[in-house]
Amino acid sequence: MKKEKIAENHESVWKKIVNNLRLEITDETYKLWLEPAIATGIEKDRLEVKLPNKFFVRWLDEHYTERINNLLKDFDPDMKVDFYYDKSGEPEPGEDAP
Repeated sequence: MKKEKIAENHESVWKKIVNNLRLEITDETYKLWLEPAIATGIEKDRLEVKLPNKFFVRWLDEHYTERINNLLKDFDPDMKVDFYYDKSGEPEPGEDAP
């Protein structure tokens, strides 16, 4: 599959990855950790996946990055997952949380 094709179909690539993972994990794990994840695009051989918060990013990075990257090799051998979250709701350093 060409990279241009993947970039146009980042959502379908993520859906295939998640469907593969669902065969390996419990429904509870899927609903808690993967259902909230949203593929938002591909940038420089990175499948960008938005998560709800920093805790999700850390947990998924620790537990699933290696497996997801291995699954991504089926689409592009150079592709890697990049988890992120929207930091706009976080207080600035030194600022009190609301």
